[in-house]
Amino acid sequence: MCTIPLPVLAGIDTDFSARVKQAIAGAKYDHAAKVAFESPRFWEAEQIYGGLSFGGAATGAVWYPSSGYQSARGVILGAYVAGEPGEAFEALPIAKQIDMARNAVDKLHPGHGVDLSAPVAVDWSRIPYNLGPWIHWTDSTFDTNAYQLLNQPEGRIYFSGAHLSQLPSWQEGAVLAAHRTIELIASRVGAATSPAKR
Repeated sequence: MCTIPLPVLAGIDTDFSARVKQAIAGAKYDHAAKVAFESPRFWEAEQIYGGLSFGGAATGAVWYPSSGYQSARGVILGAYVAGEPGEAFEALPIAKQIDMARNAVDKLHPGHGVDLSAPVAVDWSRIPYNLGPWIHWTDSTFDTNAYQLLNQPEGRIYFSGAHLSQLPSWQEGAVLAAHRTIELIASRVGAATSPAKR
């Protein structure tokens, strides 16, 4: 069972058929980035306990933690951006990304940009074992030849993962894909061990 993200798998030398290699290489992942900070939980003084605010298209969502309420410190996302804005954001130097995320928080919560410390920036297209956050198949209904091809085994190799589900950016998609793959393997084993095959 192969759950390697398709942009990573495309760079691995395999003996897959030409059609499968082409389907893997043609899979296009979206762009997404986020910047997180550690901070005193100033947002709780404003009665914000989880959820999102929007500081502008360039930085996307400011995301408040939905756990650890009333503790001294928490982690706040100053930017969570995807799509074309995510691609533009990823192209910026990390220091610029951090500044933009800090400014987005300060815009929403004036004077609190200085409270943000220990920034961490994540650009999914730069994560070596992901090379992107989630896939977007060329057809919005996910009914493409590549999608259908990769949802079938290639010999004894079964492809699985959120990228081969209709919920490609959620853990639920990974679980659904795993169930589909298990059903395919069970059917194959059942057919091979049925009395008619003995």
